[in-house]
Amino acid sequence: MAATRHETGTGNEIRELTWEETIEYFDTQVRKRLGISGEEFLQRRDAGEYDEIADDVFGHPGLMYLIMLSQSVRPFS
Repeated sequence: MAATRHETGTGNEIRELTWEETIEYFDTQVRKRLGISGEEFLQRRDAGEYDEIADDVFGHPGLMYLIMLSQSVRPFS
């Protein structure tokens, strides 16, 4: 499946990721921010490990971003 491209009229292009690219992007972002795999992040999230943690720049940078991004790999979780 190829990615879909859309012209915005501003000379910029919006590129929709394939399902595989979406999963890869999510995994890369989790590894970059938390040093664990995307799958491990989802398991920890399901177990409630992040329920009480705020998006703390010092303790957990980008945690809320990852939680929102996880909706793209498991939209109904």
